[in-house]
Amino acid sequence: MTKQPVDLLNTPGFFLCERSQCILKVEVCLKRQRFNQSKSKNRSGSFDICVKCEQGRENKLFSMQDSAIPELRQKSAASAAN
Repeated sequence: MTKQPVDLLNTPGFFLCERSQCILKVEVCLKRQRFNQSKSKNRSGSFDICVKCEQGRENKLFSMQDSAIPELRQKSAASAAN
């Protein structure tokens, strides 16, 4: 049986990104945050939508705590239901 996108919200490491309006891996969110903070002037592309994102900040804090991933998923699932 094929997983539906909403099933990813119950999968460790995924969340509902409010700014991009899609389900993302937390890892991708963190990479976007780091990319935007890089000082390189020769970088191609950008993720301006991710600049000063509250969810990105929360993901960074949660990523420092292994036990926080389930809490993040629950919060994202509640957002998707509304």
